[in-house]
Amino acid sequence: MIDTCDTLICYVDEKKSKSGAKTAMKYAQKIGLKIINLWREEDSVFFGKTKEEIDLLLKEWLLNTDIVKKSNN
Repeated sequence: MIDTCDTLICYVDEKKSKSGAKTAMKYAQKIGLKIINLWREEDSVFFGKTKEEIDLLLKEWLLNTDIVKKSNN
């Protein structure tokens, strides 16, 4: 499908690990398509946070997940 386009519009955080969207974007770049990536770092839940704030957010998230709740029962 990408091969028939001249522009790819996507929402990809290039710093994150592999994803289908990231793979598609890399392929589009390789074949010379115009890329419009709507991702902005400000979209990240961790944008502008200190390491300590990020650690706290992750701890809170883990405490509220079903996995942790089920393992405590």
